[in-house]
Amino acid sequence: MKNLAFILTIIFIYSGCSSKQYYKPTEQLHSYKKISTIEDDIIDYSSTGATLENSKYILKDGISKLSLKDGYKFLNQSDNTILSTNNSGSLSLKNKTDDQLINFQTKIVSVAKKDNILALVFADNSLMLYNINNNQTKYKEYLNESVLNDIQIASPVFLENIVLFPTLDGRIILVNYKNFNKIKNINIDPKGQINNIIYLSNIKDTLVAATDHKIFTFVNAQAHIKDFDIMHLTVKGKYIYLASLDGNIIKLDQTLKVIKKRKFKFAKFVTIGHGDNFIYALDTQGYLVSVDDKLNDLIIFELPYDSDEKVFSLGSRIYFGDKYIDLD
Repeated sequence: MKNLAFILTIIFIYSGCSSKQYYKPTEQLHSYKKISTIEDDIIDYSSTGATLENSKYILKDGISKLSLKDGYKFLNQSDNTILSTNNSGSLSLKNKTDDQLINFQTKIVSVAKKDNILALVFADNSLMLYNINNNQTKYKEYLNESVLNDIQIASPVFLENIVLFPTLDGRIILVNYKNFNKIKNINIDPKGQINNIIYLSNIKDTLVAATDHKIFTFVNAQAHIKDFDIMHLTVKGKYIYLASLDGNIIKLDQTLKVIKKRKFKFAKFVTIGHGDNFIYALDTQGYLVSVDDKLNDLIIFELPYDSDEKVFSLGSRIYFGDKYIDLD
């Protein structure tokens, strides 16, 4: 009997430790004003758009009327060109006047275009600048391979004469795309286990970059870096809003000073976005947290979201499964 009691006690303890706990709002729940339906499910998404099962794609301004090539997935809209790829390393470049196909033979994870120059990041963590006019590789660099990556992979960013490459091993590589010389290597999170750059943007002369565990800004010729366990982030004006692993929504200024944070117990946010006045974060259980940009006033909505569905925020919308909502 003692042995049986001991075994039952162990089972009870371990079952208690392993049971999951979920966010349960105590506030009144509201129905969202309008939930729109799209024509098919999201099967893949990038930092700048998504691919639907019917090969249509989602951009910042909505759903395309055109389709991608069969087996291709949307990567970016850059320099008025739709950039999509397949698993074999072929890149499709499509605009109003041209439809070009280039085979790089290595899987492409992110890409951007400026005039006749492509900036590419490959699955083996190599970087390339490629001239599409003469089909020449102008710059190539091989970095340490990264086996584990967050599904969020940032795209390269072109600035005046410079391209910023987000790597899969926690760095930003700056290359002059006029003379093809490497300028700088910024180590943001070189020691992380999953440390690819998940966010990279230059907003009003402020560079913002992040991995799952660190955030970096460069503003007024000063670099700032801080540790956070980041699920998702959005930038609104001069402020950065993080949805953290421990269920916080955190407001930061450009120097990464914490202005305010608000805790949502056991929340696991799958995306965060913003409208004109409010910040929105969606939890795995379908609860949409809506809080004003000072993180004071709170409204909780209930959405028909299933945790198995693809979900992402783009522009002033949150997309999930075959649905979307407009924010504010």
